Amino acid sequence: MKVHSSEEHGVTILSLEGRLETNTAEIYDTAFEAAHANGATKYVLDCGSLTYISSIGLRSILQSLKRLSACDGDLAIAAPAPMIMEIFEISGFKSLLSIHPDRTAAVAALV
Repeated sequence: MKVHSSEEHGVTILSLEGRLETNTAEIYDTAFEAAHANGATKYVLDCGSLTYISSIGLRSILQSLKRLSACDGDLAIAAPAPMIMEIFEISGFKSLLSIHPDRTAAVAALV
């Protein structure tokens, strides 16, 4: 898994590429924590290149949501593939997440 970090209009974009699972969740967690330590409170997780997410990956996103709720931050999901969307639906995460069809819409929802 790879995580690319960028910023648009004061929103931190974490672009996820590959599989977010047991062996790779730490990569996401480290990228999130690094941005959070630098004061980031608004995030978009660009899932356009995310091919799989396990329960451990979902747990990492849930931990991010909890950290952000403690500091009035926010998180949006951009461009999840149908399989990733199905996992969000089955797990009940769809009701917890702000999900958008693309990065532009996700950033606009947080600005």
